[in-house]
Amino acid sequence: MGRRESIGRKSMLHPNLRDIAWAAGIFEGEGWAGTNGASTAMATVTQITQWLPIRLKILFGGAIYTKHCSDSLNPSYCWQITGSRALGFLQTIYYFLSPKRQSTIKHLLAAAKLVRLGKWR
Repeated sequence: MGRRESIGRKSMLHPNLRDIAWAAGIFEGEGWAGTNGASTAMATVTQITQWLPIRLKILFGGAIYTKHCSDSLNPSYCWQITGSRALGFLQTIYYFLSPKRQSTIKHLLAAAKLVRLGKWR
């Protein structure tokens, strides 16, 4: 993968409604939500500049790491948030998202509930 920031994973600010709507727009166009293969919820946004991932980290916590693709000399910067923090982020931006993204989040939330209940396989 890449190098993760050494700064903690908690947010540094409390996002206001404008920040939440902005993050939802960014996530709608550039984000990904799913699991890491071990039933842990995850949300990511990858960019070729650092500013946007850093802003997401400041507002919502998480981690930033660099990715180096073989077909590019320049790294990409990936903001990643996992677990309950990811689920909280996705629930926060939910109403600003398209029906397709909302459906993905509904499935993640249902899977997370099954994991908590010990019924995930």
